[in-house]
Amino acid sequence: MSTYAIEKLLEFRRRAENDAAAALGRASAAKTAAWQAQKALKRAAAAATGRWEAQRNFLAGDQEPASDALARHQFVDRLANEAQGKNERARLHRTAVVEAAERAEEAARQAYVSARQDRQAAERHQEREQAAARTVAARREEDG
Repeated sequence: MSTYAIEKLLEFRRRAENDAAAALGRASAAKTAAWQAQKALKRAAAAATGRWEAQRNFLAGDQEPASDALARHQFVDRLANEAQGKNERARLHRTAVVEAAERAEEAARQAYVSARQDRQAAERHQEREQAAARTVAARREEDG
């Protein structure tokens, strides 16, 4: 292989490795953002569950009119639905967004490792070619 071809191959491999490293950085940032959003969703779900439990365990006493008791029960039901909805959103976010971001990061990491190995192989090939060229030049000098 000519020196020019090896140089171009090595340039191509370095560029591919740099692109893969940038993609890995973006994937890692996306995963971090997904986990931060997941934590925020879990905090919101925990707060909603806490509000629901506080109202569910509220004791009004015997003097509460039936209309107030009905309104309180409806309010507790709304809080329960809100807590359940927020817990479901957190679960769906984890399965849809967080796990997808983790898979994307792992794929980017594998692509980076592969690109790095390709670059290293091209460098080894270049070094072997240069060593062979030096050997040929040394033999010509001896002969000539």
